[in-house]
Amino acid sequence: MEIHVQIPQGAKPGTTFQVQANGQILTVLVPAGTQPGQTISVPFQAAAPAAPVWQPPPADPLPILQFSWVIGGAFTGGFLSWIGVCVNNANPPRTPREINAAKFVMPAAVYYLGVLILYIIVFAAMVATGTYMFISLAALGTLILYAAVCATFFVRQYLSDQALVQSRLAGQQIPGTSGAVVMGQPSPGA
Repeated sequence: MEIHVQIPQGAKPGTTFQVQANGQILTVLVPAGTQPGQTISVPFQAAAPAAPVWQPPPADPLPILQFSWVIGGAFTGGFLSWIGVCVNNANPPRTPREINAAKFVMPAAVYYLGVLILYIIVFAAMVATGTYMFISLAALGTLILYAAVCATFFVRQYLSDQALVQSRLAGQQIPGTSGAVVMGQPSPGA
């Protein structure tokens, strides 16, 4: 490929001048036997266009959304548990089942408050050290701890309810059934 350039005024044979072509600056030698203002052909090799380079987006320096999601979960669990504590204090439970269930409200509230404080400390340490890569582990740990605590309280409440039902059945007498069979079992007096 060739380009045509005009020799500038004041250029003499053997001197050089610069021209711009296709975004490149070329140095051209004025050939012998040419005059200023004359147009000459200069061989030119076009540079291959550069491939666009993909730039990854910059990493979020502080993943606020993840922090708020995990701490929000801890706060919500704790908040709901403390609402249960307040309800139990404002309106004390009356039935045996409510009294039994109320035993589990305060430990859950204290646990969730402890987890909230623990995760605030952990996230503050992450911010201070810049180790945000562990936020997924913190979220996973939160979910595992919550599942374990909820399952523990559920099982304890279920077993407590079963014990309450058994104690009611054991203390219940069926009136007017001496010697009769009730629901396939002999009555206690037979």
